[in-house]
Amino acid sequence: MGMYDGLHVLIASSRERSHHGQSSIDATEHPPPATGKLIDLSWIMSVVRVEHGRIVEEWEILGRLEIMRQLGLIEAPVLTGKA
Repeated sequence: MGMYDGLHVLIASSRERSHHGQSSIDATEHPPPATGKLIDLSWIMSVVRVEHGRIVEEWEILGRLEIMRQLGLIEAPVLTGKA
């Protein structure tokens, strides 16, 4: 799925990947060891800038906290409905 405004393209993708250790999704100073767990990456979005029909820049938007939750490194927040 994508949207185009004449200069930028917004791309929403759906994919799953097995966690094999350090990668672009968990590139930190101290990455967690490989878990082999399947990670749902359906909420990742990319924004690309297009010039003359070619991609010249790309920004990937992802939630590292969600990846850490799926790997079992943090607990999911408990929503209480209270402000």
